[in-house]
Amino acid sequence: MINRRKFQRIIPAFLAFLLFCGILFSKESDKNQSGQDSGNSKSKLPVQGCCRIKMKGGGYDYFTATEEECATHKQFHSFLKERTLCFESFPE
Repeated sequence: MINRRKFQRIIPAFLAFLLFCGILFSKESDKNQSGQDSGNSKSKLPVQGCCRIKMKGGGYDYFTATEEECATHKQFHSFLKERTLCFESFPE
């Protein structure tokens, strides 16, 4: 059977060890999260989608572009993140 004095020495040492590991783990988690946040902001690329412009003679034209490119077009009507409209053929 474990001596009571040995037990009283082991418990505080064990608790101190757990506290030390907890502090290290929390610091490591903060480093990982800040690293992921900065990595995500760098890796975000403009999303290609389908730009819809209104033609002068009537009707609409569709082409692939980023949202920024589409919004700067003179005849801009709308931007769709879904690109399927750009590749469908419409009856004339």
